[in-house]
Amino acid sequence: MQNKECKSCGVVKPVGNFSKLKSSEDGLGYYCKECHNLKRRISYSKNIEKERVGSAKKYQKNPGRFKTMRSKTKSKEWREKNKNHLREYNKQYNIKNKERIKIYNIESSLKKKFNLTLEDYNKLLKSQNNCCLICGTEGKDDRRLAVDHCHNTGIIRGLLCGRCNMGIGAFKEDTNLLNKAIGYINYGNNSTNKNN
Repeated sequence: MQNKECKSCGVVKPVGNFSKLKSSEDGLGYYCKECHNLKRRISYSKNIEKERVGSAKKYQKNPGRFKTMRSKTKSKEWREKNKNHLREYNKQYNIKNKERIKIYNIESSLKKKFNLTLEDYNKLLKSQNNCCLICGTEGKDDRRLAVDHCHNTGIIRGLLCGRCNMGIGAFKEDTNLLNKAIGYINYGNNSTNKNN
């Protein structure tokens, strides 16, 4: 399952837009993250006093659970004192693990935005002969093909080069606008031919 309908807004969105919920049939929340957060904020603002009292009671029952908050404060202090050391460590780590970080970033981006694994992406790429579906430009390691999807349904249509993907986006995925643009280009080409 790649898409799911939000019970609140009724929009079909990629499953990456839903939180995990073990008790549901599909293991996903009933509401998209946006609607869930909005409902939570509204509920909190309506019941702010209850929320504060509830938090205080939780702390009184189990103060040990909140030690992590104190340790985070200590960690923050340590990081402040050792900024240069951390900066150098991170720099060396990034140099040593450049390829690993690159793959991780690609994987997490695909998963978060489109609920795709790198394996799924590579299968799609192979099925397209490693080329953009519109212009045929070949994808390269430094310039991967972009995942093109319908912004209304979230359904993945294929892989496109950056220019074609931005072109579709610039025309707001509106076929009427694209047809007008084609007519405009054809008109310009015909009038140029007549002048010559």
